Amino acid sequence: RVAVPAAARSLLHTLRGLTALRSLGVPVVAATHGKLIGGGIAVLTCADYVVAAAEATFEHGNLVRGVCPIGGYTARLPHAVGPSRALRMYLTNETIGADQACAIRLVHEVRPGTVAAQQRALQVARALSRDGAAASALLADRLEPD
Repeated sequence: RVAVPAAARSLLHTLRGLTALRSLGVPVVAATHGKLIGGGIAVLTCADYVVAAAEATFEHGNLVRGVCPIGGYTARLPHAVGPSRALRMYLTNETIGADQACAIRLVHEVRPGTVAAQQRALQVARALSRDGAAASALLADRLEPD
């Protein structure tokens, strides 16, 4: 029997969590604030609808640190923002703000502050839970790029 290092176990746990998010069969709504780097964006790309606080920033961060992106991130980011923009994010490691993230479709809405972003995400989630057609349309977007 081979001993598995703690870091490998942690990575496997993370991958299972990201896969579970995408396998729920219901829309995943997220709110975000602060600075998202690498794995934070990987989690964000598992959501079907994202509301960001105006102060949120997004940075790929993996390649400049010598880390391989995980959890299907390299497939989901181009679906969200387009292949050219995803490649630019991968290679340049530029930090983008919430408004720019919304403009490139990494997030769906920007709200002024963390509380407002959380409240809007809850409002969207509640509306989706009451409207099966809207939820189905949002889930269909997982399979069909714009």
